[in-house]
Amino acid sequence: MVALLGVTACSGGAETDAPTSTLVPSCNTTDTVDDPNVLNGVYQVDWSYEDLAEATGLTGDIVEGNDGLITVTFFDGCFSLVWEEEPALCAGAYIVSGDRISMVATLRRADWGCGDDLLGDEFVSAAWELNEDNLTLSDFDQIEHVDDIVNVMVAAHFGTKPLLRVDGAD
Repeated sequence: MVALLGVTACSGGAETDAPTSTLVPSCNTTDTVDDPNVLNGVYQVDWSYEDLAEATGLTGDIVEGNDGLITVTFFDGCFSLVWEEEPALCAGAYIVSGDRISMVATLRRADWGCGDDLLGDEFVSAAWELNEDNLTLSDFDQIEHVDDIVNVMVAAHFGTKPLLRVDGAD
């Protein structure tokens, strides 16, 4: 697992739904950190209530509040997640190290609509593979400091179906 330090400057722009940054997070790792631009682009995944309930084994409000179209934008070490059904913007920073990606929530409450318990914390540590226009995440590390439901939801949202690139890395 790669630890990120000082993730404060990546923020999502509500007007554009695209992350912006003037500071890339520093990292604390002995591994080589690769260029995060390899993932630059806009990706989407669409979840029906039924499919998400089946993928997670959960039901009720937690599934209903997390289903629908999710747009993920990666740009130069910053990301944003936007839910279409119940608009929420969740922004932060990411690094790529080999075939692994680590995503950390911003420290700015105004840019994080995905639960206060994740502010400034890593919530994705997974392997990634980009095959043409499909980004697939797999081999998720269980994040110790978050609720089990968060780990289940993250792995289902981003590891069950590939994310389809809808806009290139230009």
